[in-house]
Amino acid sequence: MKLIFAFLIIFLPKILYAQIFEINIKIIDPENKILDNSNWVLKTFNRTVGQEVKHIYNATIENKQARFKDTIGESEVAMLSLEFGSQFLSYKIVIDPHAKYEITLDMSNKKFNITSNSISDHLLRYFFEGLDSLNKLKDDRIVLHKKFIAANESILADSALKLVDHFKIDIRNLRKSIASKNPDNIISAYILTKNFDYDLEEQKIYENLTDEIKSTSYGIALKESIDGYVRNLKPEKQTEISNQDLIPILGNTLSGDKILLNEEYFKKSNNKLTLVEFWASWCAPCKESLKELYSFYYLNKSKNFNVVLVSLDEDMASWKKASLAENYPWLNISDGKGHLSVIPKNYKINAIPANILVDDKGKIISRNITDLDLIKQLLDK
Repeated sequence: MKLIFAFLIIFLPKILYAQIFEINIKIIDPENKILDNSNWVLKTFNRTVGQEVKHIYNATIENKQARFKDTIGESEVAMLSLEFGSQFLSYKIVIDPHAKYEITLDMSNKKFNITSNSISDHLLRYFFEGLDSLNKLKDDRIVLHKKFIAANESILADSALKLVDHFKIDIRNLRKSIASKNPDNIISAYILTKNFDYDLEEQKIYENLTDEIKSTSYGIALKESIDGYVRNLKPEKQTEISNQDLIPILGNTLSGDKILLNEEYFKKSNNKLTLVEFWASWCAPCKESLKELYSFYYLNKSKNFNVVLVSLDEDMASWKKASLAENYPWLNISDGKGHLSVIPKNYKINAIPANILVDDKGKIISRNITDLDLIKQLLDK
């Protein structure tokens, strides 16, 4: 007990210090718009749909200055705000444990300037600067479109309008670029939670985030968003036979042999049903699905059931390493092009795991089956 007490005396101050953040605010206010005893408010939010307030910090203004000094458990994107009269000013900031911030508010133009030792906040500033640039570019394109319309240049006007419509893609690509290059920063998870849907590239970016970032409230919220999106893509029950034509899939085996999955391939296979499972070595949910599929396969292979794996990896070495480590007993192919491959485009795959169920005539009879009992029902007919 004495040893534990001594440990706490020595190390507890250091532990607490590691959680302290400090924000010093100075206001340049020659017209004296901001009065003493006005209150700065700093709010963090729960990562939920409603974005409820999680914590509120307060700092009182004296002589045009204010100071926050408090503790925080993990990095948080927060809103710094000030009400004066009927007006309201706000500023988004990342507060990190052990970080210090110097903020200047110039009331003449209501502009904030910030310096800090927070890498997360620097990355957030970089993201906002990118958004500002893209917004300016969008505005310029709209002006250009209006000029072409006025000049009756319909073809050029349409071209300019297409560039305006590309704005959302530009923002999405900005988020992807920042998040993929900063897997150990909370801002990566934060900016990706702003999406309403997710593609294969964003799924991979999430999987590559560090465990520390995945365990933050933003990382947890991002995973919940991605999982929810994937669930919505996958009908839990799909009993209708669709009988759709198969689009040929070309890839290489682990040994380098080319394989073409087309109607002829499945006709010659002598299998009643084949589940073509789309996966990738970086996709944790895919590996879980394959574990479940493994036992189902061996219980039903005697009924002429088979599985083919189609990898959406672009890193062939990672694909081979994961495949050999798991020793999957099925044909396993990849074209090595990842989300840029024609395979996900042809089959409209926005997220994985995904699959198609193919009959002995080479026709697709069902998609994205998550309940393997549905396959068993078809096999037992």
